Amino acid sequence: MTDRVEDNPLVQVSDLRVEWAQEATDFMGDEDFGKVLDLTTKIIAGEIPEPAKIAAVCARLEAYALKFRMQYSAFMSYKKGTSEANMKKNHYKELYTGIDRLVDSLKYVVR
Repeated sequence: MTDRVEDNPLVQVSDLRVEWAQEATDFMGDEDFGKVLDLTTKIIAGEIPEPAKIAAVCARLEAYALKFRMQYSAFMSYKKGTSEANMKKNHYKELYTGIDRLVDSLKYVVR
């Protein structure tokens, strides 16, 4: 066991939220990407929505997932052709896949 502050999971999540999420959002150039990452890091930190609010959170996340699927498709077609486009395509694919899994997990909280 350690007593170092930076080993505390809440400090690590805070660092994740500030550093990694901002870096990824800046690279993607998509404000909604950042909103989803912020929500995700809050859930990682233990801020699970109340069961009464989960349906609304799930609907919102699925709306984002639809947007990110469309962005993925764009980078697979008319935005295709550069290394950056390929990287963004992969980020969007992983994000909408992760959202789908997160929504599935949140549904169990309600049950």
